[in-house]
Amino acid sequence: MLDKLRAMAIFASVVENGSFSRSAEELGITTSAVSQQIRSLETDLGVVLLNRSTRKISLTEPGEVFFERCQNMVKEASIGRAMVEGLRDDMSGTVRLATSPVLALKLIMPCLKIWLSNTPDLSFNLLSDFMHIDLIDRQIDLAVRCSEKQTEAHFDHYELGTIPMMLWGSPEYLEKFGGVLTSKTLEQANLITVDDAKDSYLSRIEVGNKKLRCSSNLATNSPDTAKDLAVNGLGIVKLPLCDVLDEIESGDLVPAAPEIRMSDLCLYIVTLKQSQQPVKIAKAAELIKGYYQNEFFAQMERVKDMLITSNRMYG
Repeated sequence: MLDKLRAMAIFASVVENGSFSRSAEELGITTSAVSQQIRSLETDLGVVLLNRSTRKISLTEPGEVFFERCQNMVKEASIGRAMVEGLRDDMSGTVRLATSPVLALKLIMPCLKIWLSNTPDLSFNLLSDFMHIDLIDRQIDLAVRCSEKQTEAHFDHYELGTIPMMLWGSPEYLEKFGGVLTSKTLEQANLITVDDAKDSYLSRIEVGNKKLRCSSNLATNSPDTAKDLAVNGLGIVKLPLCDVLDEIESGDLVPAAPEIRMSDLCLYIVTLKQSQQPVKIAKAAELIKGYYQNEFFAQMERVKDMLITSNRMYG
């Protein structure tokens, strides 16, 4: 089919230029290649499209009917290309973003306030989920992830920074363990697991290659629910620092086991791999980077300094 469409475009070019050679020059191919395409098209259709002479060409009756359709096809293709190029360079249309509920609130929402006040022709569709949303299936333009590593090899990534992963508990819950847990007393505490799949990084406690034991009688599919359960003194929870910033500043949660150093998570932006990223997507990514590097990063550093000062976090 693609070969036939190409031959139709060449046929339209020959008629418009009135010459095989001028069409070949316009298309950047040889005259014999143009002639071969027209012969192939006529053979496929079973009709003669062009009357040829040594000096000029003219359309047959079937050729006139077919030329109109071919010309319309080329025009529509040109219009479609122009529209796509316009979308690529235009700050209008829709940007579809995906991230976790916490990052939607802490990172994306402040950015939306800036976007919506400065780009009135741009719309945003924000998808928020605890699980990673598939960029291709859900037609996502840009996602912000927080995970152990960047595993989406077929996409473009931009790392924003690293986020400490720690165990958290309420001060009241931790009082029964003397205020903090150690690797030796950890098995006495109750771990509130998130997404009780065995391979979930929120359900495992590991230091290096060593897995630490911990009992668990509560599981949920929501990190927010797990955090609320921990705030209410029902156990400890494993979450990245960015998920508990407000609870740390309010004193509702504190590091449960400061001596246990876990692997940091990676916070990054992911987009579809494209040679020419639409301007609106590139601008959206730049705004997220800028907000992270200033306000969001500043809050995390303030909380980390507070925890280090109180000897609740490694320096």
